Amino acid sequence: MNPDQATRGLSGKESEYEAFFRAQFPRVVRYLLVLGASIQEATDAAQDGFVKLWSHWDQVRAPLAWVRRTAEREYVNSAVKQNRITTTDSDLALESLMPPAPDDSWGTAREGQEVGSVLAMLKQLPPAQRRVFALLMDGLKPREIALELDMREATVRSHIRHGRERLRHLLEGGSVSSRP
Repeated sequence: MNPDQATRGLSGKESEYEAFFRAQFPRVVRYLLVLGASIQEATDAAQDGFVKLWSHWDQVRAPLAWVRRTAEREYVNSAVKQNRITTTDSDLALESLMPPAPDDSWGTAREGQEVGSVLAMLKQLPPAQRRVFALLMDGLKPREIALELDMREATVRSHIRHGRERLRHLLEGGSVSSRP
C-alpha cells in the first residue's frame, strides 16, 4: 500500500478496484459511445456497470469484459425504461437506438468534428460489427475479441472485413447497403 492509499484508508481490495476504475472507465465509456450511446448515456451506464462490478469484485475473473457487458445491458435497459425501445435483445435494441442523423455532440473543434464523424459512421454499422470495432479500437486483437464476445475468431475477422467495406463505402460518399 502506498502512502496516498494509507492516508485515505483504502484496503488492498479498494485500492485495486480504484486503480482499475480510473484506468478502465474511459475505455468503457468509449465502447458505449461506439455502440451508439450519447456521452451522458455512456457515462451513466458505465458508472452503473462499475457500481455492480464492485459488489462482485472478488468473483469476477475478467473485470473489463464483465463491466463492458454489464454497462451495455444497463444502456439498453435504460432505453427500455425510458420507452425509447421495447426490446432487451441487445442487437435489436442497439439497432433501434441509432440516431437518424450524425451526432454533433462533440462540438465544433476540428478534432471533435473528426471524432463525431467517425462515431457517426461507426453507428451505421450493424450491432455485431459495431461491438467488434469498439473492441478493435480499444486495442484488442481478433482472438481476444472472439473470447470476449464468445464467437469464433473467423466470425470476428468477417465482421472486421465487412465493417471495413461498409466504412470505405461511407467514406466514398455512399450509403450503407443492406448486405452484411
